[in-house]
Amino acid sequence: MQSDDRFGADISLLQSILDSLVVGTISIDLEGAITVFNEAAARLMGVPKEQALGRHLL
Repeated sequence: MQSDDRFGADISLLQSILDSLVVGTISIDLEGAITVFNEAAARLMGVPKEQALGRHLL
């Protein structure tokens, strides 16, 4: 269970770092689905982060 807690904390920290960037950051997986979409990307694209995550670009 400790490793699960640690993993969750690491993910939270990484998301906070991504959201603090002023540069829009988008990442996709091998199928073209958006896996990372930070707050700056949401502002630039005019799309809420919750709507972008999981959508396919390719």
